[in-house]
Amino acid sequence: MGALPEGYQVIKKEGDRRVVELSVDLRRFGEEKLRCALEKIGWPEPLSTQQELVDKETELRDVAAAFAYLLTLQLSQQQSQVNAGTMDLWAIDCVLEPLLLRFRYHFERLESATNRLAKPEWYLTYVQEQISQHTRFLATALTSELHRRREEVHCWDAQILLLRGLVKAVCHKLEQDLPTLLANPLLLCHTLDEILLFEQTIDDDVGYGSWASTDRCVYPRCVDVFTSNNEVLFAWTSADVEYAHRVLTSSIDIKSAGNNEFDLGVFRSKQESIWQLEKRSYGQPEGSGQDLVPQAALQFIALLDFLSQRFTLMETDEHRYLYVMQVHLPLLRRFGQLCDARGRQLLNSLTKKNNEMQILGTWRELFVVTNALQHVAHTLATWEQSSFFLELSKKVARSETTRAQVLRMHVAYSRQVLSRAAKAASTAVLTSEEAAAVRHALAGPGAMIGPTAAFSAAYSVGSKTMKSLFRRAEIEGNDVDAQAVEPHDEGQSTQDAPVDSAAPVVFTTKHNKTTLVNDRGEGKDDGEDDPETLLFSHTIFERQITELRSLTTTLLEKAKDTLVRAAERDVDAYRSR
Repeated sequence: MGALPEGYQVIKKEGDRRVVELSVDLRRFGEEKLRCALEKIGWPEPLSTQQELVDKETELRDVAAAFAYLLTLQLSQQQSQVNAGTMDLWAIDCVLEPLLLRFRYHFERLESATNRLAKPEWYLTYVQEQISQHTRFLATALTSELHRRREEVHCWDAQILLLRGLVKAVCHKLEQDLPTLLANPLLLCHTLDEILLFEQTIDDDVGYGSWASTDRCVYPRCVDVFTSNNEVLFAWTSADVEYAHRVLTSSIDIKSAGNNEFDLGVFRSKQESIWQLEKRSYGQPEGSGQDLVPQAALQFIALLDFLSQRFTLMETDEHRYLYVMQVHLPLLRRFGQLCDARGRQLLNSLTKKNNEMQILGTWRELFVVTNALQHVAHTLATWEQSSFFLELSKKVARSETTRAQVLRMHVAYSRQVLSRAAKAASTAVLTSEEAAAVRHALAGPGAMIGPTAAFSAAYSVGSKTMKSLFRRAEIEGNDVDAQAVEPHDEGQSTQDAPVDSAAPVVFTTKHNKTTLVNDRGEGKDDGEDDPETLLFSHTIFERQITELRSLTTTLLEKAKDTLVRAAERDVDAYRSR
């Protein structure tokens, strides 16, 4: 068929224009009809009782009819559009209008008394109240109409759609408040706590989580605002790291006590109490294993579990994986250090000449420390076998895109750590009067005191950060150098390869082979993969479990050696009499 003449093209364009205008007029008519019907029932005042619904049965039928008309009009006009099934519904927007107007009036106006950054629970409570108060009305008048068109709409639950619109309003407010929240860590922490509690509440009460997990773009979460970019995400993880270490230090670490002698005594008493078992646990070898675990380990596991609940709602796997790397792993490392310090303290007390009761008490306390380490390692091993952590490890390991994203975020995070360390080191050196005097008085090398110290500290921290995050192997370069110096047979062992004695050594198990890995990640495994594969080849807590179990073995071996030396000392003393 040939092209239409020019005159017919003009007529067609004019016809299309009039159809568009007619569609706009019909939409306006439908929206006005629905607004009038809603006004007759006093919307948005709640109809919370069954009697109120019965009294306004006629008005509710008018609301349902107007809602159905506008819904049918939109669906008939958008059948040809690709994303018609996920578009906002005009009818739901009309129902949302007065609710959003109240939200903006109370919580977005600068002069509003209820618009306070320190009170995010106010607008979150408003959202929860609107959803709970209108449950009967939504189910009676709107959900039934949506269900009739369930094949054409993405959701046929009016309560979920109403909540979705209010969640978008909360996200918009959070985006506006975000710059101020980032500048105030206390407000950021409080807002995060309230948001996570809100997310859990709407999941439990309304079931919003099942819809959000199906299509996060259509059903967003408020928590997505805090993972929108690396700066915000790192602010979140940094706040949780600070909180976690503060809790751990205040409950276990004796160094966190004040200078006051009374405070120090109270803190020592508190610290000792959490390392003690209940009296009924002593002398009962047949008791449950839980009875042999000190409160220190139980509180630490509770802290880890609390932190694990905070990242489960993050949108992407790389965000969740990064949270574990930045929050959980440093915390586990710190717990191991505290247990090691207490174990060494007990070992030192064993070397002193004490009576039999004191020695038995010290041995008992040492076993409590090893029980704590074993309990944490066992709990981590159990967590690794859970569906959540297994799926997270597999998804990150199998997806090249996800791995690349995690690595990019690691690099960005390490740069932030370097920047903070350099700033802190420079401030520590240059703020003292003596350093300032030297800096102004000396020339040449003296002028580089501050910058050199800052760079050294930053390099040290950054190096440790990159090592702990990446654990990259450098064997490729070492293999090339070794081959250049002395060629060897294909089956020749690499046991004589140089190992940096300054770097701590950790044994890890991989594919039923034992690999010696130092702090730089240099391995002895001939079949070592490339650095990126090495990073994701292990389960999330595999390295930490190995280190905790290794520390347990080390403490017990040192205790045994101490006991043997004490026995030899006593025998020598007896013989010398």
